[in-house]
Amino acid sequence: MFRPYLLAAFNRIGGYQNLEEVYLKAIPSKIIPNTTCHLPRADAMHLFRDPVAGDLPWTGMTFGLTILATWYWCTDQASAHPCMFGHLTSTPPQPPSTRLQQRWRRRGSANQSTVV
Repeated sequence: MFRPYLLAAFNRIGGYQNLEEVYLKAIPSKIIPNTTCHLPRADAMHLFRDPVAGDLPWTGMTFGLTILATWYWCTDQASAHPCMFGHLTSTPPQPPSTRLQQRWRRRGSANQSTVV
């Protein structure tokens, strides 16, 4: 779907190597004075960054994000499954108040039958 646009963009800029060079030279027209937040980092194109000085160190990315992503995926599945497939269960889920009313009715009918 996006492949033609991606190929056209790479052809226009001259490939990935030129993309790196152009990105590292890119400076916006509006900047905040006395800061360096508008300048691209030297390690901007590196996936694994310095574990001490990097803004997202490779150790945190490898271990921390893996654990967080797994946790999110599992909890997302646990919450999405009942929402998507709840209609396939034999009894529809009921609000807690309805369940409590049914319990009290059962208890009341059991108590009445034993009293009589």
